Amino acid sequence: MNDRIFVIAGNSNEYNIFTRKKCDELYRANNTSISLSNFVYVSDVITLKGYRDPHGYFIGSWRERKDIEDILEQLLIAVHDGNRISKILEKYKKWKQENN
Repeated sequence: MNDRIFVIAGNSNEYNIFTRKKCDELYRANNTSISLSNFVYVSDVITLKGYRDPHGYFIGSWRERKDIEDILEQLLIAVHDGNRISKILEKYKKWKQENN
């Protein structure tokens, strides 16, 4: 199992707030096997290259990223169960259509 938790956020500030809160939640639930070092900020599509079945979170203003379509396409390639990402891609496209 991959111990990295990828976080696709609108910016690094959203990522930092999320990871600190998530680590605090996990610690309070007595899950000490995950720390800040497990989280990876997806700063660009290259961050995901070479990983098979990455898992993680979409948070904050991720839909507004200029590179989000490239990131979603990379996830479609990397994820074994493409249906998960296809659903996110469909929701994104619907959101984009409604907000343009």
